[in-house]
Amino acid sequence: SNVVFVVLPDAALTFAGGKYKIDAIMGLPVFVALNRIEMASEAGKDSLYYGAKPGVAPGEANLLLAGVEPLVLVNADKASGPLRLFIDTGALHTTLNSKAVKDYPALGAAAVNAVARWEGAGGETTDEKAQTIPELTLVIAGRPITVKDIRMVSKTVVDRHGSIGQDVLKQGHRWTLDFENMRFSVED
Repeated sequence: SNVVFVVLPDAALTFAGGKYKIDAIMGLPVFVALNRIEMASEAGKDSLYYGAKPGVAPGEANLLLAGVEPLVLVNADKASGPLRLFIDTGALHTTLNSKAVKDYPALGAAAVNAVARWEGAGGETTDEKAQTIPELTLVIAGRPITVKDIRMVSKTVVDRHGSIGQDVLKQGHRWTLDFENMRFSVED
């Protein structure tokens, strides 16, 4: 009930000169109402499942909601506490922001200066003060995932340390947002 639908022209959902197109966007309120969503790669195709999965032990909660944005608590090999990362299914790459290094200085020890440029729904952005971390191991729901060349932007976001992109989500055969048990996982 009370769902807002917005219809946009195709041109408003095409980016980077046609290289990137969004066919449809479903918001978090729809996913939360489904209690649990699972995106699985099977035989070269992505499938979306939803609803309870009987017989699956939920594990420890690691998912938070900041308004209508899902954040996951992730351990990292160079951080002394959990990183709060936005789950951005539209981003190709995982990024950190300057709050990550402010809270956990060891994350920046191996960082090198590297101008960052990227395109997305908000347009094109350049960060002259960005850095790159050559490699970082994230632990999500007990599963270690190594990510290379993580961009660390100079902008600070008060309630999070960065965002998880497709480079993390595609390292498993499925990822799950379980709102009933407040748990996010990436699984083989």
